[in-house]
Amino acid sequence: MQMLLRTSLTTLALLGGVWVAGPVHAQVVDIGVLPGGASCEATGINSAHTLIGQCLSSRTSQSRTTAVFQNSGDAAPTRLPVLVSGKPCIVAAIGDDGSISGQCEDANGTRQPVRWSLDASGGYTTAPTTLLPFQRGLQNQLATELGWGVDVNAIAGPVNSLGAIIGVSESRHGSRTAVLWNPGATAPVRLHKPNLRAEQGFVQGCEPLAINDAASLTIVGHCKISVAGTTTDVAVSWTSQNGDYRATVLNDLRAGHCVARDVNNAGDVVGACENISGNSTAVLWAANGVLATEVIRANQSIAVKINNAGVITGSYLTPDNYAHAYVGDPRVAAVSDIGTLAGGHNCVAQGLDDAGDVVADCDNATSSRLAGYRAASATSVVAIPLSTIASSVRGISHNGAVAGVYTSADGHARGFRDEAPSTSASAQPVTAVSASSTGASMANMAMAGFAAGVAEGSGLLYADPYASVTQAYKQNPNGLAFFGTAYTSGNPSPVANEVYAF
Repeated sequence: MQMLLRTSLTTLALLGGVWVAGPVHAQVVDIGVLPGGASCEATGINSAHTLIGQCLSSRTSQSRTTAVFQNSGDAAPTRLPVLVSGKPCIVAAIGDDGSISGQCEDANGTRQPVRWSLDASGGYTTAPTTLLPFQRGLQNQLATELGWGVDVNAIAGPVNSLGAIIGVSESRHGSRTAVLWNPGATAPVRLHKPNLRAEQGFVQGCEPLAINDAASLTIVGHCKISVAGTTTDVAVSWTSQNGDYRATVLNDLRAGHCVARDVNNAGDVVGACENISGNSTAVLWAANGVLATEVIRANQSIAVKINNAGVITGSYLTPDNYAHAYVGDPRVAAVSDIGTLAGGHNCVAQGLDDAGDVVADCDNATSSRLAGYRAASATSVVAIPLSTIASSVRGISHNGAVAGVYTSADGHARGFRDEAPSTSASAQPVTAVSASSTGASMANMAMAGFAAGVAEGSGLLYADPYASVTQAYKQNPNGLAFFGTAYTSGNPSPVANEVYAF
């Protein structure tokens, strides 16, 4: 199976680091809604248990979303300040220092990358700071990029624990440059393209997907390479050389097509490569090396997270073509399957905390998608008890707080938070099944797992900082699942055409 590497930055790419413990509530709770609204989704949470998300501002303006945050203990979300009154914003990620990245529309309706900074009261009372695109010189641009002057747009993505933000800067003709905004800075630092020999191909563009918290940062992602009319992807690691970030191409499995998805503070990198059989294979690039080693032996697999202890989580296809999640450090012992929910067949890994706890999206006998939790000390996955209709994990903090979205009994998307999932997770969800509710049909996705998300009506809710506001409810959720097209019950047409896939 050919690896399709349409990837995105996600709000699950926050890696280990120093954190400040927040209050602990041993139960899962609905985050609430804005006055007059019916829907809210959570898209991330940090180690102080501050949650970020998107809410519909009213029941009548179903296409208008509002960026929100919620501190631990708050009964309802609070609107984040906007760049221009009356213009919307979307959030991408939150760091443990409280920095939030996202996009806001300016007075002309153009999306601008922004940073919200925590104030002394523990909230966000001032307007966000606009982050600038990369400002390259005109001569350099014309000579080396075949463009027209400075970049005109940028997109902010993942944030590390110190407030450093990674993203992409876009030229007038659409080419993308990987960039880093250092903490407090508005002008980005360029993440250089790898230097390739002519026979190795032409680098079309690069996208960073994860950043660690080490004193000397490592950033990982992928670059698209054009060779003799064929486009492939190479996994890339950027490290600083006197403040100048240079790219190292990480070795593939002799077949090309690689993406690096996460990096820990030691510099260990995980992701996936296509092998010589054309199948996606979860790989580990050990610190200070470029050789890819297999994480798990399976027909199809992917690694999505690695913590500072070297524990890895990801997903793979079983011999009977179900998607299962795994966890462990293959350098110590073979990784282990986290199991499935009672009556279910699939679990797709979505996140990992510093202790080695895994969150996943699973199915059971009555629902195609339920948020699951597997404690590091446990042997099986259990459900986060919200709804038997549908639920999905959207983020896990370094210290184990979980945020996500579920479908309520009246069919609306609602955010949830769970600050102590090890004590609140349940062997079975607690609410009754609604016969009229819409779900995703596993029968249409069993061949290669399923895409993580929550079906609501005719769309999938998700958080993708690389998507425009108008696309925000029309694509696949996190980009961390196997190939599969989501269908609503009784509807032969796919819910989402953009399914990030292997």
